[in-house]
Amino acid sequence: MSDLITGLATAGGAQLLLKWRGRARVRNLRRGGSLSAPCALRIVDGDKARWRQGRATTDQGTVVWRARAGNAQIVLRRDGVRLLSVRSPTARESWTIRHDLVIHRLRTDDDLVDIALLPAEAPYFREALGLPEL
Repeated sequence: MSDLITGLATAGGAQLLLKWRGRARVRNLRRGGSLSAPCALRIVDGDKARWRQGRATTDQGTVVWRARAGNAQIVLRRDGVRLLSVRSPTARESWTIRHDLVIHRLRTDDDLVDIALLPAEAPYFREALGLPEL
């Protein structure tokens, strides 16, 4: 019985913590703060497109993606990005990235870029880049 009570208390506490953290993130963004979240990115150039894991950070009209391994970095600017499509990963892509991510295909000044974000984080990044709501 005590295991059941402990389990329910832990689950309830975790849910409250997640709700509190979500509200804190929204308050931080409204005050002009930045948001950082794990994501995957690939530059689409024919058959050689490969997903790379990293972290995206918003900062005053830009999103900076940094690779988890190595020193690769891509800067997406608010005035240089256009949203082409939003979709879920294909079955084949689910082998390399999480199946519950939301993929945004973006046209930048130089390249065609796919960025895969968690559904809870996607609206914040779209807002940072000035992309339309879905």
